[in-house]
Amino acid sequence: MAVLILNRFPINVAKYKEWLEDYNSEIYLFTNERFSDQFVGFDIKKSYKKFQDNGLVDYDAIELYEQNPYDAIIALDETEIVRAARLRERFNLRGQNMKSALAFRDKVIMKDYVSSAGLKTPAYKKIESSVDLYDFEKTHGYPFIIKPVDGMASKSVSVIKNHQELKLYLEKGIPKDMMVETFIKGTMHNVDGIISDGKIAFISVGQYLDDALSFKKGSSYTLLPPNHSLFKRIKYFTEEIIKSLPTPNFTPFHCEIFHTENDELVFCEIASRVGGGRLDAAINEAYGIDLYRIWVRNECSLPIEIPSTVELKSLVGGVFIPSKNGKLLSRPSKIPFDWVVLYDPFGNEGETFNNPNSVIDSIAIVLVRGNTLKEVEQRIFIIRDWFEENVVWGLMEK
Repeated sequence: MAVLILNRFPINVAKYKEWLEDYNSEIYLFTNERFSDQFVGFDIKKSYKKFQDNGLVDYDAIELYEQNPYDAIIALDETEIVRAARLRERFNLRGQNMKSALAFRDKVIMKDYVSSAGLKTPAYKKIESSVDLYDFEKTHGYPFIIKPVDGMASKSVSVIKNHQELKLYLEKGIPKDMMVETFIKGTMHNVDGIISDGKIAFISVGQYLDDALSFKKGSSYTLLPPNHSLFKRIKYFTEEIIKSLPTPNFTPFHCEIFHTENDELVFCEIASRVGGGRLDAAINEAYGIDLYRIWVRNECSLPIEIPSTVELKSLVGGVFIPSKNGKLLSRPSKIPFDWVVLYDPFGNEGETFNNPNSVIDSIAIVLVRGNTLKEVEQRIFIIRDWFEENVVWGLMEK
């Protein structure tokens, strides 16, 4: 039973050899060229530039199957979910199919499913032309959000607050595959877990501490304790969301839910993957559950353990350290606080950056632990201030 891995992650996130140490069949790896040298010991390895858009990945996967058939496909990154599903259907392999993959990837399709089940969503519409935005403006007013139907990390998201901003947006031209939805006031909650036999086997609930579209100070989040007043409500709402979708029998999930100023829960979006922002490491630190390991081993039909009851070991939060417009001259190699769980730098010293337009426009992510939510939040603020004082930026070269 050989397996094909479609990989866009570095080895500090994607520990395939460790997770599959007892796997006795061939492992084929197609990987982003940027991280290729980090991965060794695979039966077949191919690397690709611009992995997400490179058509050779699909072509070579088909050619490989004809020469060396594989029985499973692993794809951890959100951009590879549909690609993997298409290959599974072509070769009749077990795992998530195209109908399910599109429902968890296309935000219009997923909202169609969820709203049809009677669950609250923002008002939304697929944008076919500027006429759709004219009608949406007249029907729902401002503010509203324009975003890609299959976007991630808040990339290419615009908040339109008034008529003038809408006209400026339209003047630039509307990109393909965009949607519009009403802006929901309130807090955003991240919900992550594992679905097994169609039911939630493990769940973690968190809260973003900042506006989801505020990048300049660094997006941040904290996991909530199970005794938090919203935990059970959000869990039940998530269960109803999952029931409304063509959910795989087994999958991790990352869901985002609004808690409005009127104490209502409103669906934002869901994905059939592990959450980004090193939520995998945060959840592992908090609960002792390695979501990636469980997912990968299940895809390969290896034994997995999901405890029926899981206790919270510690409260954990994360913060992105935003980039700035200039050259990164110096960045600390270590952080002098014993409550830091993880420090994951991005990019290199000497590299030029721009002001952030999404959460991925960052130079690092840091995870912290604490005994209370207030303590976790305070430590996130300390980390922000510490990096502001200890990172040196130079002027952008002309």
